[in-house]
Amino acid sequence: VTGLIRHYSRLAAFKPDGAWYVRYDYITLADGSVKPAFYTVPINRSLGNEALGQVQLVLNSPRTLCGGSLYEWKNNSSYTANLTSDERQARRISDRIFDTLSAFDPAQCLCFDDNEAQEYYIVCGQKALVHNYASDAWYVYTGFGQTAMVRHKGDLFCGDSSGRLKLVSDDYNDDDGTAINAKWETGSMDFGTSAREKYFAEVFLSCSPAS
Repeated sequence: VTGLIRHYSRLAAFKPDGAWYVRYDYITLADGSVKPAFYTVPINRSLGNEALGQVQLVLNSPRTLCGGSLYEWKNNSSYTANLTSDERQARRISDRIFDTLSAFDPAQCLCFDDNEAQEYYIVCGQKALVHNYASDAWYVYTGFGQTAMVRHKGDLFCGDSSGRLKLVSDDYNDDDGTAINAKWETGSMDFGTSAREKYFAEVFLSCSPAS
């Protein structure tokens, strides 16, 4: 087992090659006595979680790393939110970051959900992929070799392999005294029509960055 996480009234359990849920119920024995029982039911027999202990619950849906991809486990049924025996519930959400994520070693990954900032981190070595799920945007950080992360009283703290404790905050205009080298890239944009070739002499963009 590489991951256990509570999901509504059940326990979601993941192995590298499969996923199950465990539910609490009762069983009647041959002598008529009724005893507590824990039933294990398969959800998916091919996809699971390869990053030991890194399953995170993001907006009430587990996220796992498997086969070089990031999966979100969600039941879209109208009658229950619990995961059931339906392999369609594992939805790959990492297509836009495939090249970067496929180079990550799951055994070296740290995953963290910063619920206050609505950001989900996947850190491997000196690189981090960050999903802002409020705006559905991905960031790539370099030189971000963190080995532990925690949110405490509104602040995001990180620890690195050198034993240093760091504060991540928009209040700083630099990276520990070093200027931040950043660029912004859009995804594919068809500007309202996908079947027409377009040429632009100038493009004006409006944005509202943090300070």
